[in-house]
Amino acid sequence: MTERGDAPPAERLERLRNSLMGTSTRMRAERFATQGHTNVLIGVSLHAADRLRQGKAVSDLERWLLDVLRAALPEQEIKDWGRVYREAVQALGERVAVVPPAVSGRPVGTGFALTDLGLVLPAVGQEHAALPNTSIVDREATAAGKNVDSPSFVQALPSYGFGATVFQRPRRVTSAAHDTADPSQLGAERATAPTFRVKLELESFRCRRAVGDQGGGKDEIYWASSTGSDKQSGVGFISQEFGKMKVNETDTFDVSRRTVFEGQASEGLVLSLSCWEADQSPPAWARALQTALTEMSDRIFSHWGWTLAGMLPGGYTEMLVGLAAEIAGMFAWVVSHVRNEDDLSCARVILLDRYDLALMARGKFAPGTSTAMATTC
Repeated sequence: MTERGDAPPAERLERLRNSLMGTSTRMRAERFATQGHTNVLIGVSLHAADRLRQGKAVSDLERWLLDVLRAALPEQEIKDWGRVYREAVQALGERVAVVPPAVSGRPVGTGFALTDLGLVLPAVGQEHAALPNTSIVDREATAAGKNVDSPSFVQALPSYGFGATVFQRPRRVTSAAHDTADPSQLGAERATAPTFRVKLELESFRCRRAVGDQGGGKDEIYWASSTGSDKQSGVGFISQEFGKMKVNETDTFDVSRRTVFEGQASEGLVLSLSCWEADQSPPAWARALQTALTEMSDRIFSHWGWTLAGMLPGGYTEMLVGLAAEIAGMFAWVVSHVRNEDDLSCARVILLDRYDLALMARGKFAPGTSTAMATTC
């Protein structure tokens, strides 16, 4: 499982232990510390690893997160991660540095299900929406020519190592029943949206931050992605390598190697992007991890996410950006424990519903905006 450039298992466990105990000195480690509700997916994955170790029956959400970990770690090491997590909880209680109290305070005999995730998502979304590495974009303003990414968002991405973007959902007139309904029950009230075909391509990118050469190897970068719709599972993509990029320089994706998604959609899709320094060969496990996270997010959105995106007002946009940030953050967090974190320049998740896709298809975004949005890291 360990590839050239990856940390050995003992070092990975030590990184995890330091992270949970709040003693890590690694770059970006402090960005994963939580005082509230964020990092819920990271926490549930560790809780699930401990439950797996102790022979407990896992919930659907826990099983999906274990599948994500299996993309990067062997089964025994996942159980070891669960053991290290339990040791940290026993030492620190709910003060575990990375895991929110909603998870760390839960006994090993109690699973964490999708319904539990739904209960904490409003708070998770509010906290992520207040951070500089998330953006909620006014798509009507964008269609009129406004840039997708604000300067503060672009500046925050390298320090956090991950980011998330959603487009502001239009406020709709809803009944009191809608405002108080269980999200999982709303899908039955909505007519099935028509299916359409989507082809999403990366065209070009502009370098905002020259990454330099961290390891004495190749001074090049490459892009990886996984994109999945509500009708089709995540599909992995790896770009050609781009060498010696300078600040404000633009480069173009090869015409034969730029399609990140081509398939069916009905409600929307999840685009997960990451930019890597090419000091080593592209890690197959990292692409598998990205695809596994996209497939997991598809399952979550199929449960109630896309319905909320189209039907409910206000705070549910924050909930969606919270979900996107949780997905991007878990990817960056796992990579930071398994591989040299300097190799991952940035990860980003973008949610696009059918209306966003229609605007892009009809050229309603400002020229170059959709490409800049998809490739700023």
